[in-house]
Amino acid sequence: MASGAAAADASNGGSIDSVLKTNGVGAWSKEDFFMWALAHGTSGALMGADGRPMAVAWTLQIGFAANLQLPSPFGVNVNFGWGVAIDGHWNLETYGDIGAGVGYSTGRASVGVQALSSQNADAVYELRGPFATTSSGLGLGAYGSVDTFYGWGADGRPITGGGGTVGFGVGGGAASGGSVTCVANGCF
Repeated sequence: MASGAAAADASNGGSIDSVLKTNGVGAWSKEDFFMWALAHGTSGALMGADGRPMAVAWTLQIGFAANLQLPSPFGVNVNFGWGVAIDGHWNLETYGDIGAGVGYSTGRASVGVQALSSQNADAVYELRGPFATTSSGLGLGAYGSVDTFYGWGADGRPITGGGGTVGFGVGGGAASGGSVTCVANGCF
């Protein structure tokens, strides 16, 4: 398992940065790293040069989504969804969103299961508030869409993410607009 100075530093609470500088990158095996990560957790343990955690921040939203877009070159698009969101700290909360936009469409209507992921929101609570959104979908019976969102976290950091929806629908189109997401009884 853990070997030499790397194991001693890992068990004594040394930071990974000090251990790597002292012992060199080659001194750590996969087992050493995982034992260190288990002992220290990910909250603040892997620090970047700017003092922020280097551990990958993530959130995942899984829920139900519906979309309606009127036909025309600038068809009005309305969408909503609700479900559960989870993050890397194992916070689990319900969410709901509603949005509107414009875009090109033959006309489309869909309902389905939506999975959205944000690779840089550290907690589900950062998913609250207004977001710019895009969506492109197509279907006749079976339906699928690709969705993206962009907004700002409470600390001013950009929050970006994307995902997709699969379900039932008819028509095709693309739209961009905005949405408001509420998480754990808060929208802003």
